[in-house]
Amino acid sequence: MLKKCFIIFLMMFLVSIVHTNSVNAQDVWVYTSPTGESIYVLDQSYSKTKGGHLYISFKRVSSRNQLISAERWSYYGDEGILWATDEVLRNTIAIARGTRYNPELSNLKIYDRPDLMAVFNWIKKYKF
Repeated sequence: MLKKCFIIFLMMFLVSIVHTNSVNAQDVWVYTSPTGESIYVLDQSYSKTKGGHLYISFKRVSSRNQLISAERWSYYGDEGILWATDEVLRNTIAIARGTRYNPELSNLKIYDRPDLMAVFNWIKKYKF
């Protein structure tokens, strides 16, 4: 009887291991600044809306491997401009101008943000 109980318990244990779903979220390096600050994207943190907005979370890490900040940004294109919005501060900036931009926006300031461009290029290349 004890042997049967042990075998049943062992079988239940093995079945539970086989059917366990595992989530393997990991941080993926996408950029290091000249000052040594690195950007890591949380691989499972991205999403895309029907309207074309891309949302992604990432963290900034110092050259001493200390967390500087955790951020969530959205990206979208409109009138030939790539816009990035800090979803916490609700601050929107233009980070790139395409070849088909609206001439009325020619005086628009385009921010030099290679960190945000690296995150955008990563998500476009590997996820969408």
